[in-house]
Formats: sequence, structure tokens, C-alpha cells
Amino acid sequence: MANALSSLGNLVITVAVARSVDAATFGWYALALVFVALSVGVLRSAILESVLARPAGQQMMFGHIVELLVPSAVLCLVSAALGIIIGRTEFLMVGLGLPGLSVFDYLRNALIVNRRSVFALAMEGAWTAATVAGIVLFEISVCKVSVAFGIWCLAPTAIAWVAWTRLGRPKIATGTDRAFSPLFALDYLVGAGSSQLATAVLGATVVGAIRAGATLFGPVNLITNAIRPILIARIAAGEASVVRSLRMASSMAAVTAVIACVALIIPDGVGVQLLGASWDAAASVRLPLALEAILGFFAGVAFAGQRALAPAAQILATRGILGVVRVGLVLVGVATFGLLGAAWALPLVTGLGCGVWWFGYWRADRSARRSTSERCVGG
Repeated sequence: MANALSSLGNLVITVAVARSVDAATFGWYALALVFVALSVGVLRSAILESVLARPAGQQMMFGHIVELLVPSAVLCLVSAALGIIIGRTEFLMVGLGLPGLSVFDYLRNALIVNRRSVFALAMEGAWTAATVAGIVLFEISVCKVSVAFGIWCLAPTAIAWVAWTRLGRPKIATGTDRAFSPLFALDYLVGAGSSQLATAVLGATVVGAIRAGATLFGPVNLITNAIRPILIARIAAGEASVVRSLRMASSMAAVTAVIACVALIIPDGVGVQLLGASWDAAASVRLPLALEAILGFFAGVAFAGQRALAPAAQILATRGILGVVRVGLVLVGVATFGLLGAAWALPLVTGLGCGVWWFGYWRADRSARRSTSERCVGG
């Protein structure tokens, strides 16, 4: 439920911006959102997933929150500098909100993993309410859409601070207890981050079209991101096997397929109301993005298994190879067939990655079970 609210908040702000600006301007907003996704994703991988991959990581996971502050502050400065250099206020607002948004994301996932979903739901509800309030103010002409976007960027900071104080400001991890993993961070950048980077280098127009299209499949992508931390924790604790993970992935794929099909049949009239001038380009890439969303869920489940069981260096190597292939195919696709070529390259690489991750998960699980069996026999 908490993740459903997060999806709703992201959807309404994207729709509000898309309806009120031209396709080129929306492309700049989309690039700013790509920066948010890259920044939050790399910090989630470097710290949260590093904690969850430890068998006893959940015991003190709230103590790692301070480790987010320095890297998120660096990303804040990078985004602000980009905003000044290219003259776009979207990047300035994103930069100001990044530290608080990173802490918010960590706390939300930590609460869900620790089975405190009601607390996480309250946090998401507050953010969604603030976002909707900003959009209402824009719709009744009290403020510009950029102000509503700024509220979306900055509200998580206040919410995260209140949540942190309500948790009693847990003991901070120090020394050898620290969890920040540069390998996990680099792994995200060359892996999942390559998907964002591959389209970002193509410019605001292509990014705007793909981002607008991806908005239609936001619930599918959110399910993938939300379930991964939970799976990592359960697999690391020995509570889930490859077979159970595959069954879960198959059942959830039916849900994601239904969501994808609904997005594919949205009439043009409704689409224009949702995305304004960005609809035509977004509609043209719906089918490849639907396939990527479904395949991405399958790949995400298998990746969670490897994150919990396989060495970080091995995962990094796999992600690096897939990242190079992804960027290469997207560039070849756009050079050959334009926007559609770039869009169809995404599910092609995701499908390849799906096979690679499941094979790797099966091998890691088999190795872990063999080691456990040998210890039992030897003990």
C-alpha cells in the first residue's frame, strides 16, 4: 500500500507537468527525474542493499541513516551545478531535495523490511498529500507548475525528519559496522543506471518521450523496486529458494501484465488529457516499454537472489557487461530507427538480462546450499 501511494504521487506530478508544458520542456523535467532515479538508486544500492545482504543486517539497519548524508550532499551539489550551468531550475530543486529524498527512501524501505508498513504508509501518505496540494494550488492558478514540482522535491525532507525523530533517533553505526559499499554503488551505475544513462545521452526530446511512456507503467516498475529489498532480506536469511522466487515472479507477472495491458489500450483522447503534448511520442513507444516493464520484474527478482547470495564483484562484472550492451544497442537503435529503435532496444536487453540473472541466481543458490550441507556434515 505504501508503494502504491508512492506510485500515485509520482504519477500525478508527472502528469501535471506533462499537461502544462510543451514536449521539449517536459524533456528537461524528465532529465531531472532521471537524475533523481540515478541518485536515489545508487544510494539505495550502496547502503540499504548492502545492509540487507548481511544475515544480521536488519538488527541495526536504522543506524546507517547518517551514511546517506555525505554522498547525497555531493549529489545535491552536482545537481545544483548542472542547474546553474544549463540554466534549468528543475535541477536546482532536485538538488535541494536529494538529501531528504534519499533518507526518506531509506527509511521507507527499512520500515517495510522490518514489518512496520503502517509507519511507511503514513510517510508515503504525507508525501502524496503534499504533492496533490501543490498540484491543486497550480490548477487553481495560485502558483506555477514549477512550484508544485518543488513541493514534490522538498516535502520528503520534512517528512523524513519527523519520521527519524519518531523512531527515537536510533544509535548510529560506526567503525566496522558501517555499511556503505562502493562496489554496490558502482554496480548500480553500470547496471540499472546504464538504462537511464543510455537514454539521457540522447537528449531531452527522446528522454521526455520515453519518460512519458514509462509513466504509464509506473505501478509495474514500482512493484519491482519495492519487492527487491524484501526479497534480498528473505533470501539472505534462507527463507526463499530459487523455486519459490520463480513461482512468486510468475504470479506477480500476471498482475504486471494486466497493468501493462490497461496502459496499452488508453484512448488518444484520455492520453492527451494525461500527458498533453507529450502523448503522441509516448503512445508510439507503449508496446516496447510494456514488454520492458514485465521482463524487468522477472529480472529484478533474480537480481535480488544474486545480491543476497553472490559476491559483489561478480554481480558488478555481470552488470557491467549488460550495461555496455544496453548503451550500445540503444545508441544503435536510435541511430537506425530513431525513437522507436531506442525504445525497442530496452526490452531486448532486459530480456537478455533476465536469462543471465536467473542463471546466475540458480548457480549462487546451488552453491550456497552445497556449502550449508557440507558444514552440517562436517559439524
